[in-house]
Amino acid sequence: MLFNRLCRVEIKNIHTGLVSIFDQSLRIEFEYSKSIDQSEATSSGWVRIHNLSQDTVKNFGGARFSQVTVYTGYESDPNSFGVLFRADVTNIKYQKDKGTITTIELSNNFTDLVVGQKIANTLPENVTRKEVIDSILDIVWKGKATEVVVNSKTLQIPYPYGYVAHGTKKSVLDEFCRANDIQWSILNKADGDVLYLESRVQDGTASYQDKQSIVLNSDTGLIGLPYLDMEKITKNMDDSLGEGEFELNAKPKYNKDGTLDDKPRKKKKVAVYNVSCKALIDSSVNPQTLIRIETEEGSTDGLYRVQDAKFSGDTFGNDWYMTLALRNGNETASVATTGQTKTATKKPSAGSVPKNSADYRPMAERQYSRNGYTNGQKSTLFAQLEQESGFDPNAVSPTGVRGISQFTTATAKQYGVIFGDSAQAVESQIAGQAKFMKDLYNQFDGNMDKALAGYNAGGAYVAKASQEYGEAWLENIGNVFVNIKGVPTKLSPAKVIEVQNYVPSVNAKATKYTF
Repeated sequence: MLFNRLCRVEIKNIHTGLVSIFDQSLRIEFEYSKSIDQSEATSSGWVRIHNLSQDTVKNFGGARFSQVTVYTGYESDPNSFGVLFRADVTNIKYQKDKGTITTIELSNNFTDLVVGQKIANTLPENVTRKEVIDSILDIVWKGKATEVVVNSKTLQIPYPYGYVAHGTKKSVLDEFCRANDIQWSILNKADGDVLYLESRVQDGTASYQDKQSIVLNSDTGLIGLPYLDMEKITKNMDDSLGEGEFELNAKPKYNKDGTLDDKPRKKKKVAVYNVSCKALIDSSVNPQTLIRIETEEGSTDGLYRVQDAKFSGDTFGNDWYMTLALRNGNETASVATTGQTKTATKKPSAGSVPKNSADYRPMAERQYSRNGYTNGQKSTLFAQLEQESGFDPNAVSPTGVRGISQFTTATAKQYGVIFGDSAQAVESQIAGQAKFMKDLYNQFDGNMDKALAGYNAGGAYVAKASQEYGEAWLENIGNVFVNIKGVPTKLSPAKVIEVQNYVPSVNAKATKYTF
């Protein structure tokens, strides 16, 4: 167990270099929040020191001319003493109330990343990602310590047309990191601040989550039991669900006459459960830190990554804890374009031919011929309709994809698809499948298996898996991250299994159909 709090506050006048040091012999209170959102002023708080003279306060240098570093730890564990946070002073209040109280208001100490002169830098053709990040760091974090833990294999990939870095220091860093599956954070250490970059995948094999984590249990400072917070968000109807997310209005709607209401919904309500916990202050905790929860109750046990951390302390009072907002430690999201989940329709056994398949064969023949498919390819595409919906034009998946070819609203709009079970609607759905598969077929240089996988999982995942793993792309599709809408995402384990089963299943069904 941890006993006897230690606290030290260092206030540096950045003009004179004078450092004022105060320890737990004085009453020191503080409250400070750190966030994974590294935008301006997202990390902020205050330090309050009792019984200082005005002359001492004058040595600080005044607001915006001084910097505060707070160290915390425990006498029972000498290794625990470290920097809790470092921040810039934004305001100093000196007041007398039953003694003197000096309140120092604080904000993050990297505002130079957010404001100031913008970067405008163009790098030549075939510049590698390693050369790009080195160039960015030389501008963004020049003269400061940097720790880089990135996938070496990824960094060797070149940009064939060069690279343009434009914007604030932070926006340039953000854009590169998002596109290359890297996360960054600023760590406050005793000898200065460190810009820390970490790849989500280490050397193409070991995930970053396999690194050593901080264990929180009743013996290591966990206070009470962690609890679940349900965060409700709104997404576009065609956006896929991320890891741990579920749709609140997933059930299909029906008209008064009992028919399916296939009117496109623009938005959907989504919820995700986050875990929050309270524990004794640990100076090694930062946004991005891996936390492993262990409790006797067990429902919230597991690996998490810190999103937000709030530290509250009083050397003469009861407050001495941190409140952590946590997210799932793997930080992945499953994103696909269409056909990504099982439909609500009961499908026939693999060896049988669905009776209603004959109803749609003339439509399929017309649309497949119109798009230049061979007879063998027609059989594959027709089998794909069985795989997707069991030839049910009213099939709706739990994620909202629908129709005989299981399209999202956005993809349907792109390919002129009409939802419904009228002859016109169904043929538009088959036509959309034919066109979409043709685009994927051409994208993957005539490889039908890759086109099928792209239809199910999203072409971006197939393309990246092919680039990184060659002929072993399907076996390793679960190992790649793809930047989608500015967010690096990875297929969920369940989705990986689905994709890997999808391709052979369609090919097996294709043997039943002859064109």
